[in-house]
Amino acid sequence: DDEALYVAFHCPFPVGSKLKLDATERDGRSWLDESIEVCMRGVENGLRIGAPLWTAYSAFFVGVHLLFRAVPIQENLEAFARYMRLQDPHASSGNAAYVQLLKAMRGETASPTGFDEPGWDDAYIIERRESDHLLALQHYFTARLMADVLLGRTAEALDTAEKAAAEGDINMVLFGQITTAQFRFHHALALADSLQGRALGGADAAAARGALDACRERLRVWAENAPANFLAQRELVDAAVAVLAGDQVEAMARFDAAIDAAEAHRMNYPLALANERAARFHLANGRRRAAVPYLRAARGAYARWGATAKVAALEAAHPDVFHYTSPGRRARHAAVQDVGGFDMASVLKAARIVSGEIEGSKVPAWLLIK
Repeated sequence: DDEALYVAFHCPFPVGSKLKLDATERDGRSWLDESIEVCMRGVENGLRIGAPLWTAYSAFFVGVHLLFRAVPIQENLEAFARYMRLQDPHASSGNAAYVQLLKAMRGETASPTGFDEPGWDDAYIIERRESDHLLALQHYFTARLMADVLLGRTAEALDTAEKAAAEGDINMVLFGQITTAQFRFHHALALADSLQGRALGGADAAAARGALDACRERLRVWAENAPANFLAQRELVDAAVAVLAGDQVEAMARFDAAIDAAEAHRMNYPLALANERAARFHLANGRRRAAVPYLRAARGAYARWGATAKVAALEAAHPDVFHYTSPGRRARHAAVQDVGGFDMASVLKAARIVSGEIEGSKVPAWLLIK
């Protein structure tokens, strides 16, 4: 048991719980919730008994699990800053990639699509392929993939997934980590988007559909074992598959199921993504009135997460939905009029000028209500 393992091997945190936290839950509480506390205790115990490896390992996953738990971005960034100091530079580069992702969601990187904050070096991370760096490298690719999907960069997302596969089987490199599920989830959405947009054909389309089905099956198993962690993601991928099949009734049901699961488990990031994609689905099928509540819910969830650049992008993309009394803001929103198939990266770039108005305490109270 955990106590015996601690006594025998001086493990600084409950190993049994760590091995189970990504796959199961108990009494309705996600092991992902507990994992954050477990990793924090791991840091404390590792420092106490002088175990630098365990200390660094535990420190690496505090911020990662907070991210996948979708805690507010500011809280997440503070945790990364605190715990990255306990890691070696090579390993901490994996955490640094998630920091770039979160800062991009707040419009704090030099460009809305780039991991390009001063001091960040993409080439340094990608070129280090030593075995002791593969863990950080695959976390980098996961952060990149998440950013590509959030920004609507389907081709770039598929390219990121291919680069990750070229560096090794993610199931082996990230064995037992919840990061594997996040990678599969975002890869599935990118594959579905590419098939929906008919960007692939022939053998490429068949291969993409096979990869999508494989990701979907993994999510099905994970969601059965731990609905608090993975049910919303599975339902959202099922919605994307229903859209591909042209089954609008099933797609609507699965989008709503994803939203219900994300709300039930207090996951603002999956909640925002599910509402945004549901709105896109309704707009693509000419149902603007049906899309509006989803757009507003998506903006509210992104605001609660702290993704001010995403909030500004939604507002700029849909000025007819989000009305303002300020002439200056109305003029800026008028710069982006196309409600149809828009490139979210371009919208983010146009919206950077307004993202600063939604920082911290400046968030209006009504914005935080679904």
